[in-house]
Amino acid sequence: MPVPTSSLAQVCMQVRDVISAGIQAQARGIEVTMGAPAVVGGIDNPTEHHLNLFFYRFEPSGFQPDTQPDLPWRMRMFCMITPFGIVEADGGQTISAGENDMRILSETMRVLHETPVLDPVTVSAAGGANGIEVRTRVVFLPATDEQINQIWSTQGETHYRPSAVYEMSLTPVMPLELASEPRMVGAIGTDIRANFSARRAAFDGVILGPPVPAVLVDTTGPGWAPATALIFEGALHRTLSFDVTAPAFAGFVPQVWIAGETNTPVDLVWQAWRDTGWETVGAAQAATPATEDIDPRNIPAGLPGVPVAAPLPEALAPDETSLQLMLTAQRQFTRYAGGPVETARSAPLLITLWREVSP
Repeated sequence: MPVPTSSLAQVCMQVRDVISAGIQAQARGIEVTMGAPAVVGGIDNPTEHHLNLFFYRFEPSGFQPDTQPDLPWRMRMFCMITPFGIVEADGGQTISAGENDMRILSETMRVLHETPVLDPVTVSAAGGANGIEVRTRVVFLPATDEQINQIWSTQGETHYRPSAVYEMSLTPVMPLELASEPRMVGAIGTDIRANFSARRAAFDGVILGPPVPAVLVDTTGPGWAPATALIFEGALHRTLSFDVTAPAFAGFVPQVWIAGETNTPVDLVWQAWRDTGWETVGAAQAATPATEDIDPRNIPAGLPGVPVAAPLPEALAPDETSLQLMLTAQRQFTRYAGGPVETARSAPLLITLWREVSP
């Protein structure tokens, strides 16, 4: 029975695959391996080049005292990359193993220099149902002569080869059961009573949701995030709560004001809270910001694109007493040519649905 994969192994394999694709290992007859250098160095009469990744040291991120057992434990991994070239002929000329070592190592360093942050990858524990998306940062670490000697002295009779050391951070050690995110607070209320014996009486105070401030979206940079607000009964809101049996909820469709760079498409994405945390529901809805700002004192009337109707992705099930939905406006962008694709999100809008429970 094979050993099941793990979150650290998944990140290590991603690093291996990025390097392998970047140096065109398959086309150039280079086998990219993971393990101790002594294993590759002990191969008798190798017939192809090898590039070995030796993950030899693991350190906590520095924030570990605040990590609970059911949360990801972030680690720093240290990797020594070593080429094992062979002698080969090229157009009547002989290329030494040492020269091939430098060719392979130089190409590998180029790839990692051009890809300092790897693409997102979803990792999970062996057999774990819940995964998280991580992006690993690759940092070159100059190794001292003492550090190099300490590493190679553990590799038996294997001769020293030119190597480079990198830090891969922050990679998570994933728990089997990941803690789920709680519901979000949509509003707070205050109720003042003079009689302590009435402390368990029904709430009869004032409920206040988060205010919607005026905002101007700065679209001068590539990473600008949209701004959103709900329009309901002539006012702006960040959260709304409805009794599904109340007349006010009948036929309710959220109306959203989206601000950002005009004529630049964004996606409206719904998420619903489950026992396992937040989960994307329904299909993304394409929309376009009509203004660059949101002003609670000046809600547009008759302006095309304001508001945008965003139908609820699902209804409160008959056997459920509450449902919380979260809506965000998202856009993808790259900061520079050839850079990784990133996602910018607006602050969430919350809609809570509930029904009275008979005692």
